[in-house]
Amino acid sequence: MNLPQSTIQKKRKSQIIVQWGVKISFFITLCLLISCIGCIFLPCFIGNSPKDVQAISLQQLEADVEFLSVACHPRSIAHPENQQKAVAFIADRFNANGAQVSYQHYTTPCAQKCVNVLALFPGKDTAQTLIVGAHYDSFDNTPGADDNASGVVGLLALSQLLKTAPLQYNVLLVAYNTEEPPYFATDSMGSYVHAASIKAKDTIIGMICLEMIGRFSTIAGTQEYPTDWMKLFYPDHSQWIALIGDFRAPRFSYAVKCAMIGATSLPVYSVSLPANTEVLNFSDHRNYWMFDIPAVMVTNTAFYRNADYHTEDDTHDRLSYDTMREAIIMAFAAIQELAGAQ
Repeated sequence: MNLPQSTIQKKRKSQIIVQWGVKISFFITLCLLISCIGCIFLPCFIGNSPKDVQAISLQQLEADVEFLSVACHPRSIAHPENQQKAVAFIADRFNANGAQVSYQHYTTPCAQKCVNVLALFPGKDTAQTLIVGAHYDSFDNTPGADDNASGVVGLLALSQLLKTAPLQYNVLLVAYNTEEPPYFATDSMGSYVHAASIKAKDTIIGMICLEMIGRFSTIAGTQEYPTDWMKLFYPDHSQWIALIGDFRAPRFSYAVKCAMIGATSLPVYSVSLPANTEVLNFSDHRNYWMFDIPAVMVTNTAFYRNADYHTEDDTHDRLSYDTMREAIIMAFAAIQELAGAQ
């Protein structure tokens, strides 16, 4: 049977519309997929210029980690006398580097008196503030050299660099208590107390958390991952620093990553996923996410690399201070990019 010419033309038009619909749907799906991949992995093709790593003394880094992990051992909430010694050490160094030091006191449900140490470096425009934080308490009776004396010593080194750095915006360094159990993931974490105290969230540029930045290795097989698919995208050695971000705030994570890349030779790998993703919220940045403040964690990936995590073997002599110094310089490069005078 011969169909009328008009019917044939209508069928052809319908086929063309369907074909174009499929193509457009595929294109939209591809764009969405690329966007999702971009938000997750934050590919950055514009790196920073190399910075002077010699600005930080390796001897000072090691001496500071040793003091916190030996002279203040253990630094858990059960040993307030050692925590007080750590607080005095941190505050003295902040003061020596010209910061405006203050204390944030709070009490746990068990009536334990705690304190966060705050060091403010004012910028020309005091309406905006970048927060950089690390917890100074340790788990149970462990020395806590990598977890997290390394992060606190990173704050101390940053305070030295900020002493003479021109700033456009405020930089606030915060040393937190009670990150470790039994108060982890509760509103008794020092970082929760601080994040909750911020009244005007729109005045905060973001928060950078330094969590375990002392253990590195070029040996293959020293890096593990929470899921097997990550092995396809990340190295099996542990000579790199990780940047963990929130899927809701890719711009902040991207800005931090691009500022870190190229500042030293240490590679930077990142992942940005929903804030409630298990294992990605295992430090103080989690509490800023809870209050919708952009935050990232700079870390060596903790127990996915450091087999001595939460043990008596997490000692100062096992840290890679030359690579740790690079990680701190990279964090400083991010501070300069986000809060430094242009």
